[in-house]
Amino acid sequence: MTGTETLRILRHAIDETNKRIDALYLEVSDIRGDLKKGYI
Repeated sequence: MTGTETLRILRHAIDETNKRIDALYLEVSDIRGDLKKGYI
């Protein structure tokens, strides 16, 4: 495996992680919004 391949794999892993963090952040924002509106 070359250094370039390793970097590409790492970048892909970081991208996937960032997508998951974004999704979690949106979920938390939704829950906060529901709390403020008194739905929960």
